[in-house]
Parts: sequence; structure tokens; C-alpha cells
Amino acid sequence: MKTFMHKLVKLRNFWNIFIFPLIIQKKLVPKDKRVINDSLDHSKTYKQILNDYHELTSNLEIKVKERTLELERTKSELEDLTIFTHLINSKSNLDEIFMEISKYMDSKFQIKGSWLFLPNDANQYLYAYKMHSYEKLANDQVQFINDIRINMIDQGGFIYNSFKKKKAFFKTKIKKVLFPIDREIIDKLNINSFLLIPLVSKNKSFGVYGFTNISDTMNLNKEQIKFIRNLCYQIAGVIETTYLLKVAKEAIKIADIEKGIALIAQKEAEEERRKSEKLLLNILPGEIAKELIDKGTTEPVLYDSVSVVFTDFQGFTKISEKMIPKDLISELDRCFSYFDSLMDRYNLEKLKTIGDSYMCAGGIPIPNKTHAIDTALASLEIKRFMSKVKSIRENLGFPYWELRIGIHTGPIIAGVIGEKKFSYDVWGDTVNTASRMESNGLVGKINISEQTYNHLKDIFDCEYRGEVTVKNKGNMKMYFLNSIKKEYSVDGKGIVPNEKFWVKYQGLRYELDASIKNQLKFIWQNSNLKLRIPVIDLQHLWFYYLILDMERIISIKNNPILLRDMKQIVTDLEEFIREHFYLEELLLIESEYPESNSHSQLHQNFSNFIESRFPELNLGNKEVIQEVILYLKNWIFDHIKIEDRMYADYISNTKYDYNKFFENMLQEKKFSISKLQYNLYESIFDTSIQENLTEIKYTSNQTIQKIKHIWESQNLKLNIPILDMHHITLVYLINELETSLDQLNLIKKELIIRNAINSLIEYTKYHFQTEELIMANFIYPEAREHYLEHKKFISYISSKKQNLDTKMNQDELNVLISELKNWLTNHILNDDKNISIFFQKIILEVNDFLVQEIYKGTISISPSQKFLYNSIVHNTNVPVLDHFS
Repeated sequence: MKTFMHKLVKLRNFWNIFIFPLIIQKKLVPKDKRVINDSLDHSKTYKQILNDYHELTSNLEIKVKERTLELERTKSELEDLTIFTHLINSKSNLDEIFMEISKYMDSKFQIKGSWLFLPNDANQYLYAYKMHSYEKLANDQVQFINDIRINMIDQGGFIYNSFKKKKAFFKTKIKKVLFPIDREIIDKLNINSFLLIPLVSKNKSFGVYGFTNISDTMNLNKEQIKFIRNLCYQIAGVIETTYLLKVAKEAIKIADIEKGIALIAQKEAEEERRKSEKLLLNILPGEIAKELIDKGTTEPVLYDSVSVVFTDFQGFTKISEKMIPKDLISELDRCFSYFDSLMDRYNLEKLKTIGDSYMCAGGIPIPNKTHAIDTALASLEIKRFMSKVKSIRENLGFPYWELRIGIHTGPIIAGVIGEKKFSYDVWGDTVNTASRMESNGLVGKINISEQTYNHLKDIFDCEYRGEVTVKNKGNMKMYFLNSIKKEYSVDGKGIVPNEKFWVKYQGLRYELDASIKNQLKFIWQNSNLKLRIPVIDLQHLWFYYLILDMERIISIKNNPILLRDMKQIVTDLEEFIREHFYLEELLLIESEYPESNSHSQLHQNFSNFIESRFPELNLGNKEVIQEVILYLKNWIFDHIKIEDRMYADYISNTKYDYNKFFENMLQEKKFSISKLQYNLYESIFDTSIQENLTEIKYTSNQTIQKIKHIWESQNLKLNIPILDMHHITLVYLINELETSLDQLNLIKKELIIRNAINSLIEYTKYHFQTEELIMANFIYPEAREHYLEHKKFISYISSKKQNLDTKMNQDELNVLISELKNWLTNHILNDDKNISIFFQKIILEVNDFLVQEIYKGTISISPSQKFLYNSIVHNTNVPVLDHFS
């Protein structure tokens, strides 16, 4: 054994050797031959098993390696897909997304061409939204792609089937195709392979992505196709969303374009309408033109009292024969243009010209009580104008015309005639008589009828002519209108009306309706509605007067200005109700009336109801108006007799000094009493309210002295009376605002402050308008810069008001008042002083212009403004201020 072992070690060069006995079935193997043979058989089996195991192990290692490589590739692809998907998600432009996909396909798969097919809006066909190729295409190929339409029918080929079945197609052998559209695409573009991937979102196809190479075949394996398909599925939602966003933007853009076109069309239509309306306004009176525009027709109207004027040139035909046509028309136009300029100024309506005859009327289409005076003033001015023209032409040796003017007053019918060419005209015996007044007059004279004379005799100087025989009329009394009476004219010259004239004129213009006054007197005397609190009684009377006036307006048949009148009276009524309730509630609180809260609630309930009906009233619905009138009458009647009587008795029993209360309220401008209201009270009760109320002072001496000190110490006077008066009023209003902050015990202090700010803003706007009117009329060179300063200031103070409306802040109010003072002072001393220097050279012309504007109502001066101005400036004889209304 040892020898064997030595040989074995020597032969095999072993360092160590271990020997183990081979034991099978508990027996040493060499001792049992049978066992050895069996063992050998088992050994062969084991060997086979070991060989099989070895082979399996080797295969398994290969599979593991392959799977590992596949997983790594899949991971890489997923990472690649994720990165690309993030890139696509970051884009919001469909065209950019398409180009990114094209670049990706080229770099990763060498695919040179990409198509995106989308359905049209009506889902009738698929079209190539976008196509990109890195290979050059011929122009006809590009045009073919742009024009291609894949009908959405079974014959739509592979592209439509991919869309319909939501199935991908990859074709490399396309020599034979089933559908003509496929053959057309293949032949036109010379392609031999293509890949189609449907774009699916929410299990619905919305497009097809196509890939192809023009010059060679796409060599894509299954894994690549699968990757491309997964990629398209992954980004389908992004493509859809981006496409819809693009469509929406385009729709908005189209809508904006259409809107722009519509706005242009609307502006053009408005411009045409404006031109048509302007043309109508040149032909028809404003109210009549509006009725024609709104309704398409107009109703003829009967007017009880109108003054008609005719003018005619003496010897026109004979003189015109000696003039060339151009000069004739020019001279006639010059005269009639001047006549036209007087129409608006004197509230007249031009009717027509016939040859050398000019016809106009006062009191239409809006009735008034001053029409005879208006026609008289205009006729006197025409007479003076023609006298100047005669004098100039006579001195130059030119032929001249002399004028006859005739006026008659009486009833007429007025309306519009014609369908294509409209004409506003008047009919009736009054028209014929006015014409007779002109034809029976004398050259250079204004011939008026007895009826017109009766309207004018108090304030105009008229000369009785006696009776004149008139064709088809018999004998008629006639008068020459010569001038304004001396006592009613400036400097007694009979030309320019003075303050006394305008007081009389305004009294006539705003004269209360006699029938309404009689109704009121009867109601008050027989219904025991007098509370013996003068101001409250006055307001109750005025309240009822407005109701009856509303009733009068709707009783007028075919009233051409119903809507205008109704809107005006509704506005007046609304404002008056608010003022009356506010004043009455203050009185109840101050007098400590125990039921003041419940009384205020009654006011609130009434206000809520009536305000809900105001919009319908403004529309002129007669049924609604009559319903509201009945409600108003019943409510005010019951309210005065019951609720108001209760507090009146309380005040009487407690001896509360209501006169002092009302005097304070007037001084603090918490309410006002108009001249009409005074007149109404005095005519109903046959007594003056002044007997019951202490004389009203427009402002205290202390305030006057304060304003005077500011005015003089800062040298704010411009020597243009109207502007100086406005500036003094502005100083006063700022002072009122400042004073309201100190009166901490005042009721509803915030409301009073807001009212003071509102008054200041409104008056400032009015003042600016007046300044701008003067600057525009006399072409002030720095008018635009001045206007911009005005605009800037109004914007500033309005924004401050908005802030204070949100939250009343004492500090902000103090800052506002300080800034207002500084602005007004700087504006007067700098900008307005320049105006003053410019206008001083033509001050007489400016004053004359202002007189006319005051008369027209463009500029108004209240007695309180005049009182304040005279108190500060000590000038009670400023001509322009003699014409206040």
C-alpha cells in the first residue's frame, strides 16, 4: 500500500492525499463484487445526471445574462422614454412637439419622415396637419401632402383603418395594396415602407402618426416598433391637449377677428346712423327727430299757444336782377345764417325758407310760456342786424335789402310730412295770420298782432297802428314792436335786457300751472292737511304738486316729449322725496319724538316701493304711471293726516322751536327752498312763509370774513366777474367741508361730509366747464394744457372720494382739505392769472358773451352766489351779474 501511495504521489506530484473507504450498504466495496457492479451502474446514472445538471446550469447562466441585458435595455429605454416624455410635456406648442418627435425618430431609428394626421372639425376626413422630412421633397410632393384628404370610410386605406381600429400597421412589402388612396400616396411619394400608430386618448382615436423613409426601407424590429408605439401612446394625451389648446386659441383669435370685424361694422353702422340722425336733426327739431328714429313715425300735435314769425325782403326780386347769382346766394346765405344763429339762443325753431322769406316759431316742439318774448327778442336783433348791413352796403354804394317782420300768437298744429324727404311744418289760422302781419307791415319795422301784443305789452315798447284791413280777415288791430321798455333794459337804451327783465322772464318761464294750484288749494282747504309747521307744509304742497304735474303730463294727447317730461319729473320727485324724508327725520330726532324710528321705517317702506317703480315710469308706460299716481295720492294723504299729524301735535305740545331748527338746516344747506315752492306756499295759504320763518341768510358774517381774508390776502381776484364768483364759491365750499369736520354733534355726520364733498366735486366740474367754454369761444392758446389740468384734478378728487366712500377717515379728510386749498390757490395764481391777462384785452366781448350764455341757461348764477360775491368783492353793479337767473 505504501509503495502504491509513493508511486501515486510521485507520479501525480500530489502534496496531500486523503483516502476514504468506499462503503456501500455497510460493506467495504472490494469485498462484494456484486455491489461494485451495481455501484458502477449507479455511477453512470449519477454521471448523466451531473452532466445534465451542468448543461442546465450553463444554459441558466446564459438566460440570466440575456435577461439581465434585456432588463438593462428596457430600463434604458424607459429612462429614455421618460426623458423624452418630460421634454414633450414641457412644450405647449403642437408644432414644437411635432418637430421634437421628428428629431427623436431620426436620431434613434433613422426615420426621416413624420406625418401627423388629424380629423377635420366635422369628422369627415383625415388631413395632414403636419409633415416633416429630412429628405428633400419635390414641390409637387409637398403640395400633394398639403392637399391630401383621407375620407373616413371603409375605402380610406391603412391610415383610416389605423384610426378606426386603433391598431398600428407596419408595412415593408407594399407593392400590392388594397385601396386606391394607399397606392396614390405610395406612388406620389415613392415610398416602400411605412409605420402607422393611432393616437388614442380615453379609448378614442383622435389622430394617426405616420413614419416613413422616402429613399430606402425602414428596418425596424419588433422591439423598436413596440417602443415607437409605446412612445406614441405615452404622448398621445399631450398631443391631444396641445392640439385642443391650439384649436381653442385659433377659435379665440377668429372670434377676436370676427369681433373686430363686427365692431368695425358696428362703428360703421353707428357712424351711418349718426350721419342719418345728424341729417334728421338738420331738418327736424331734436325731440321730433328722436321720436321718428325711435318709432319710425311721428304724431301731429296741437299746441294751444305758439308765436310764429315771418320775414321778407322788400324789393328782393328787383334788386336780385342786378346781382350775379353767386353774389345773390352769398348775400342771402349770410343773412339767413345769422338768423339761424339766433334760433338756439332764443329757444326758437326754424321752420323753412321760401325764396327770400324766413319762417320760425317759438313754443314748439317743447311748449313754453315765454315764446312771445323769445320771438320779440330775436326779431329785434334781426332788425338791428339788417340795419347794420344796410348802412354798410349803402356806404359802399352796393344795393341792399330792407326787411319786414311779422309776428302772430295763437294755436297751431305741428307735425312731420313726407316719406323720403321729411319736413317739419305747422298749419292753422295762426300761420296765415302771421304771414299777413308780415305782408301788411312796413320796411324796417316789426309788425305784431293784438294777441302777440298782449303777451309783450308789460316789458316791451309797442306802438299802436290802429286797425288795418287784412285780406280774408277784415280789420285787425296791429302794433309795431320798437324796443324793450327802458326800465327793463341796461342803461335804459331798450336793447339789452337787465336784471329786472330776466326776473320777470324767469317768473313767466317757471310760472306754476294755475289749474294745479287751484286743485291743491281746494284739497288743502277741505282735507285739513295743514300741519302749521311752515317748511313741512311747504314740502307737502310741493310733493303733491309734483304728483298732479305728473298727472297733467300724461293727460296731454300725442305729447311728443312725454318721455323727456316724465324722466325729468321722476328725477325731481325722487330727489325731493329723499330730501323731504331726510329733513323730516332730522326734525323728529332733534325734537326727541318718541316714534321717530317707526316713522322712519314708514318712509323706508315707501321709498323701497316707489324706487322699484321708477324704471317703469321712465319708460312712459301710462298704465304704470296712473297706478303710481293713485298710490302716491293715497299714501301722502293718509300719511299726512295720520302719522305726520301725530308728530306735529307732539311738537306743538312740547313747544319745540322748529323755526330755529329749519333756520340752522338752511344755513348748513341741508335742504333748500326754491322760488317756485315759495310762490306755491304763498298762493295756497295767502301768506308769506317769511312771516313764519326767520329771514334766510346765505352764510354767516364770520364765514364771509374768513373767505374775504383768504381772497384778499392771497390776491385771488382775476377781474372777470363770473370766474371770480366761481372761485369764491369754491373757497366757500372747501370751508363748508372743513367746518363739517368740527361739528361733532351733528346728526349723520358722515352723510353731511359726503354731501359736502359731492357738492364740491359737482360745482368744480361746472366751474371747469364754464372756463373751458370761454377759452374755446375766444380761442385761448393754452386751452388744452388748462383742460388737462382740470381733468387731472377731477380724477384726483374723485379717487379721494371713492376712498372716503369706502371708509371715512379723519386724517385723510384733513389731508384732502389741505390739498384742495393748495391746489385752488396755485391754480388761480398761476394758470387762471394767465387767462385773466389774455381776456382783459377783450373783457367787453367776454362779458357780452357771458350775458348770452346766462340767458341761454348754459351758465347760471344763484342769488346766494351773487350775495356771497357782492359781500366779498363789494361790487354790486357788475353788468354781467345783472343777468342772473
